[in-house]
Amino acid sequence: MPFTDDPVWIDGLTYSGAEMRRVEAMSLMTNGSAAGSLGGVRPGDPGLLASLAGMSISVAAGVAAIAYPGQGVYRTFSPTTWTGTVSTAHASLTRIDLVYLRVWDGAVDASGLTQGDVVYLAGTPGSGTAPTPSGTQVYITLAAITVPAGSTTPTVQDLRPYAVAPGGIAPGGAVSGYYAGQYRDNPATGALERYTGTGWVPYSQFLTARKTADQQVSASTAFQTDSQLTVPLAANAAYAVDAFIIYSTPDNAEFKAQWAAPSGATMLWSPWALSGGTSDTGGIRAAVGSGGWTVTSTLPSTTNVAGRPVGTITTTTAGSLTYQWGQSVSDAAATTVRAGSWLRAHRIA
Repeated sequence: MPFTDDPVWIDGLTYSGAEMRRVEAMSLMTNGSAAGSLGGVRPGDPGLLASLAGMSISVAAGVAAIAYPGQGVYRTFSPTTWTGTVSTAHASLTRIDLVYLRVWDGAVDASGLTQGDVVYLAGTPGSGTAPTPSGTQVYITLAAITVPAGSTTPTVQDLRPYAVAPGGIAPGGAVSGYYAGQYRDNPATGALERYTGTGWVPYSQFLTARKTADQQVSASTAFQTDSQLTVPLAANAAYAVDAFIIYSTPDNAEFKAQWAAPSGATMLWSPWALSGGTSDTGGIRAAVGSGGWTVTSTLPSTTNVAGRPVGTITTTTAGSLTYQWGQSVSDAAATTVRAGSWLRAHRIA
């Protein structure tokens, strides 16, 4: 049975707008549905950016792609700056308004119109959310405007979505994952992230964590979970692990360390830390094992020494690798892991 839509670029055929829009879905990133696309503006394009000057709104000229289920991709161009005015603030309640880009298509929305425009829609005071356009079907959001009670100085938040080609890297931590191997740029973490099929993980082959403040424990033999030395590991992966641990500990307390790893992970490592002696020429403990290690030192508890733990870990499930440490023998004097310590995991398989 022939397709209801004609294949494009065949001589002698005449195409409807809907047919051309639907094949345009191939030009944009999927939204996870059959023939669906993610519309928006181009990353880095200042077009359609909303700004405020008091109660006056301006939306810059620009282009956008707007995807609509079953209708493909509408491409629209706003040739000049659009201007509008924010509605007067409520006397006692904050209001959130919406600015959006709309396409009218009479064949879809029964409006009888075929045009595009920018729309300002005042919200409901006290609702805490921006309004949803009613009766409008083909649109993308551009901005939310927060109007404090009684204020004439509202603020604007850019809500423009970004449209990228299939396989493109979309900016924004709110980007959903649709297939394993998809990438996004997460501004909250500053990391390029890869979607595994079940979740997002930092893509960088080197995962690092750095300690910015001292952490102490005293009079306890319980392992302390380090507050900063932790990195996220992907499932079914292998990593080379190393760290630079600056610590001090009372002679009697000694220093012990181990790792908290994702469920099912296997790890072999060596502490490579001072073990005995009264100076930095003491012996180095370099044995390899899978559990925790205790290293000794007869240096004063205020003297900083360094450990260079190294190892490998293989995961079956995703999770965090975290350094844990503590006193082997309870001592009232503090054992400290110092600021400047760091942890690094390098994916090798």
